[in-house]
Amino acid sequence: MSCNLPSSPFLASLPEDLLEFFIQTSTRRKVPAGEILFFDGDSSETVVLVAEGEVHLQKQTSEKERPLVLSVRKQGDLFGELGVLDGKPRSATACALEDVEIYEQAADKFLEMMERAPLPTWQFLYQQVSRNLRQTNDSFRRTVVHREKMSMVGEMAGRIIHDFRNPFTHIRLIGEILGAQHSDETTQRMVKNLDLQIEKMEGMATELLEFSKGQPTLERKPVSVAEILYQLNEENESILDQKKIRWSAEGDDGEVFIDRIKIIRSLQNIINNAADVLEGRPDAAIKIRLKQDPEGAGWVFSVEDNGPGIPPELKDKLFEPFVTHGKKNGTGIGLAIVKNLIEAHGGTIECRSSSDEGTAFIINLPTE
Repeated sequence: MSCNLPSSPFLASLPEDLLEFFIQTSTRRKVPAGEILFFDGDSSETVVLVAEGEVHLQKQTSEKERPLVLSVRKQGDLFGELGVLDGKPRSATACALEDVEIYEQAADKFLEMMERAPLPTWQFLYQQVSRNLRQTNDSFRRTVVHREKMSMVGEMAGRIIHDFRNPFTHIRLIGEILGAQHSDETTQRMVKNLDLQIEKMEGMATELLEFSKGQPTLERKPVSVAEILYQLNEENESILDQKKIRWSAEGDDGEVFIDRIKIIRSLQNIINNAADVLEGRPDAAIKIRLKQDPEGAGWVFSVEDNGPGIPPELKDKLFEPFVTHGKKNGTGIGLAIVKNLIEAHGGTIECRSSSDEGTAFIINLPTE
């Protein structure tokens, strides 16, 4: 039976007789994704060793918030031992992140085993408990700071929406009057641009508020690719020309089922980031492609630049809130909001970057 045991540092620290004791006194069982192994406050009746899959140790800090994930236990990891050793109730809830298999050993059997354990096993257990406590403390601190920041962001966005509502209404009314009085093409174009800019500012504040609450709302409808390209061209051609950044945008014919304001805002956020990094560089260029997936699975939107690329140490954290690089006034929220909105559409976003070829953001959106 021992050949079926997972690779585990804890099991490796046991001498052969205690390893056999663990096998004989433990029960292996399957746990479906989402099932709770034990709750915060439960009596500590077992220790658990993960055979396959991942388990979240989490804590509910308030009824309105999602559980705070303190740590993740993976194949070969032992958990639940601290409560058994000190005789205290569980200090967190254990939830199967996916379908998992675990070994469970009753508390009295674990204590009996540890009474016979040699010094190296106790040293390993001490090191594991210390390491896990440090990781849990760091995770808790980071999450609390993150939630405090998000609360401030939500409060700020709510104030912006409230304070700007009347000025936006007045500006729109002035635009409508100008449009009604002057039918020439230049004025009509300026009025349309004015309305688009107000729409964009309202959308930015709303997206901030929704992001802080983790609840994006979408108003999806069929939107022509030509309309998206028109708005992106209007927004960027003259500004990028002033910055001496070459701009090109192309797309296939057709319609995509999206929240137009939010997807255009997402693309614009990526474009703005690229423009900030490219400004002042020779031969700077940004290219937009809105293409149908060759296999007919949806649409692929891409934003490419020929800049210096993203530092390797930032790539894994690029879509996390409050991570920024290469921008004088960056907040680090933009790409996190973009990822949130793309995923709310049922899509995905990835970044490919190198110092030789620049950076490309690839967005995949479903047909419906």
